[in-house]
Parts: sequence; structure tokens; C-alpha cells
Amino acid sequence: MKRSPLLVLLLALALAVAGCGGGGGDDALGETAAGPGGETVEAPVATDNNDPETGTGTGEVTCSATDSGLALDEAPDLPPPVAELRERLFSLAGQCDYEGLAAIAKESEGFTYSFGGSEGDPAQFWRNQEEGALGEPMYALQMVLSLSHGRNEGGSFVWPTAATENATDEDWQELVDEGFYFPSDIEQMRESGVGYTGWRTGITPDGEWQFLVEGD
Repeated sequence: MKRSPLLVLLLALALAVAGCGGGGGDDALGETAAGPGGETVEAPVATDNNDPETGTGTGEVTCSATDSGLALDEAPDLPPPVAELRERLFSLAGQCDYEGLAAIAKESEGFTYSFGGSEGDPAQFWRNQEEGALGEPMYALQMVLSLSHGRNEGGSFVWPTAATENATDEDWQELVDEGFYFPSDIEQMRESGVGYTGWRTGITPDGEWQFLVEGD
């Protein structure tokens, strides 16, 4: 995703500080991993901010979607159940509410959150990705829901439109224009012949959340 270079720099700085500061630094750092297009995924984020004066936790949970600056536009063509769930998912992601999102996911039989196996706990999976610097599912969910949508072969509403079967050049370009992916990421996906493999989500017409996934 396009935010990676800056946050990779922050991770490098964090590693340097940890190396100089001694004890406790290792616990705050996670592993890095390859993100979309082979880009290095950004540094981990805190789950409990510390008060600068007392050094104690404030209890405010943070994640990649905290203060993202993203917002939903009007989508009058969405059926009410879809529009309502879209707003709920966007809000919960902004609150870093993994459990709330997981509760919605578990209402759907066969909800997919990982191609490595989706039989476990989606809340723990998303939390591990966020806190271990393995991905940004909360930011990704907010981002894709703020983009234009389409319909897949099964009739579900899908975000972004690049994830649909007949995606246009404009659909792909939107991902670059909105700062979600680098042009090189998009070019790689398009040349692969597989199609869009970035973060995507889908909701059935009756308001059932089907997936939040990346990869193929």
C-alpha cells in the first residue's frame, strides 16, 4: 500500500532507538512482511497509548485506521441492509474494534479473512496483523469501503470495483489516485493475469458480510 515507505522509515528509526536504548525495545517491535506488490509492510502500532507524563496506559486503542482521515461518500444505489452494514464496518474499523467486526463476520457462514485458513478467530488474526506489522486490515477495510463499488458474479456488492470481473482502467486508476497502491503494484497485478489481488471486501444484497481478504 502506498503508505508503506514512510512507515518503513519509522520502523527503521524505531529499531535504531531500540538498539541504543536497551531493555524493553524488543517487545514493542514486530516482524516485517511483504505487502501488496512486494512492498515492505509498515511498522507496528501501539494498542495502548502511554500518557507522556505518567507513563501509564490511557486505554485508547490504536491501529492503522486510527485518525485515518477517510470518510464514506453517499451511495444511494446500495440497498439499505448493505448501506447500513457498510457504515457499521467502517465505524468499527476506525475504533479498532476487532471483536465487533468478528461478531459480524461470524454471523456469515463461510466468512473468509485468510486464504491460509479461515476456521480460527478473525479478531485474533486481524489483531496479530496490526500489532505484528504483518498488515493493515483496519485501514484497508476503511479505505476500500470509501472507494467505488461493483457487483461480483454472485451478485454481491464488492469494494473496490477493481475486484470485479469487468474492471475498467478507471477502476484500477482509482486505487492509485486515492493513494491505496503504487502504480507499480497495479501494473504487477494486471500483468499477472489473475486480476486484482489486493485488499477487498464484499456484502450480500441482504446485508451479510462475506469476506475481507487480500491475496489469491
